[in-house]
Amino acid sequence: MYDNDKRCESREGFALNRFSVSVINGLSLPDSVGKLRYEQYVQEQGKKYPTADHDNQLLFDEADAQSVHIVAFSEDGNLLSALRLTPVAIANNIDYFSAFVSQKASCDKSEDSIVILSRLVRCSSMDGAKSIQHIFRFCFDYCVKREWTYGLIHTSPKLRSLFIRYGWRQIAEEYHDQYAGPQVLLYLDALDKEHLRQIRSPYL
Repeated sequence: MYDNDKRCESREGFALNRFSVSVINGLSLPDSVGKLRYEQYVQEQGKKYPTADHDNQLLFDEADAQSVHIVAFSEDGNLLSALRLTPVAIANNIDYFSAFVSQKASCDKSEDSIVILSRLVRCSSMDGAKSIQHIFRFCFDYCVKREWTYGLIHTSPKLRSLFIRYGWRQIAEEYHDQYAGPQVLLYLDALDKEHLRQIRSPYL
């Protein structure tokens, strides 16, 4: 665990100066998450996800209900950022994760230890940007507690440096996804503390 005397952590979440971070079950995921995804991925980035609800401006998919979600809200209840966690054992049966599942064979980790991170979003406010570090750290601790110690994520090449700063490493060449566009696959070994200490990862 990392120390921060400005927060008070519990299993439900922890309070910070201006916002809180917590875990939400996929069956209880609020529309605000779908709306922020739609705004970021569909409206701003022009991605043509087939599950996008254009009438209601929402973006959800079949993986949401079977995943857990790390979310940050402001003091007044506005969504600041969100990130989805899906164990690979569940992802095996979801089409959205086919690219991830094809890569798991290249690692020597137990399937029970692998978790997939996806659908990272944040609002455009300053607090939205600040909340990213907190949900990343919260996610790291949450996953380690559950022995999900090997993470996979597909992300835009422009976000590659952000994840590398935290200790993620690229596992495959950049490729083009039919819906998401240019993507890179990164992995994180949470048990490789030597690497995390060497790069001074914010996870620690």
